Amino acid sequence: FFEEEDGLVLLDYKTDYVDRAGGKDAICRVREQYRTQIQYYAMALERLLGKRVKEKYIYLLSAGQAVEC
Repeated sequence: FFEEEDGLVLLDYKTDYVDRAGGKDAICRVREQYRTQIQYYAMALERLLGKRVKEKYIYLLSAGQAVEC
């Protein structure tokens, strides 16, 4: 994560293989797979640091793309 003036940005790197030929469907499946995990990470950061998580992303290394959660 990193901090900006108006809140925290959570970024989690994922090494899952995402077939680019699968298009948006493949990316949506991965996003849904990790949605709960990212929510827990955001809750933990907010509780521990007392700051709001304003944005949540997973970065798909195999696709070279950040996806908002």
